Amino acid sequence: MTDVTEIDASAAPDADDIFNRLVHVTNTTNFEVPITLHVRGVVTSGKLISGATFWRESAAELREQANGPREAIEAMAEGFERVAETYRTRYEASVPDPEQQPRDAFVHLRDARTVTPEGALPVSGSLWRARVGSVDAFSLGELRMPPPERLSSSPGVPPAVERAGRGRG
Repeated sequence: MTDVTEIDASAAPDADDIFNRLVHVTNTTNFEVPITLHVRGVVTSGKLISGATFWRESAAELREQANGPREAIEAMAEGFERVAETYRTRYEASVPDPEQQPRDAFVHLRDARTVTPEGALPVSGSLWRARVGSVDAFSLGELRMPPPERLSSSPGVPPAVERAGRGRG
């Protein structure tokens, strides 16, 4: 039996090839799939979406929710739309040979919900972006979470710890 300390970590790729392909298919086809990601001890769950969709929806969200001079908001939103167009044209030109395809640097989620070791973050249902290489693990399907008011009744106690302690004497 091989001791895990003897395994050469440098032999492993920087990112999961299957995950990379999933992100790439999403970017090239506007395929969407529920997914849960683990990034440095934090769990984020939502719908995997293309980079173009992420930036288009970010522009719309900015226009709806930002406060300040309308010209500045509009300029930023137009910049986001230009990034969306860049994603779209980049993947239209994508070639069938996997070795020639553009590398996907970021993963994008819609309706993202995040849970840290301390519990759920209050922001829910937002657009979310992270580096593909930062993702430690993934699973298909969304994490189902109770409403924020039901996550923990004990301040400072992570909900998972609180739930694990119930019913045991």
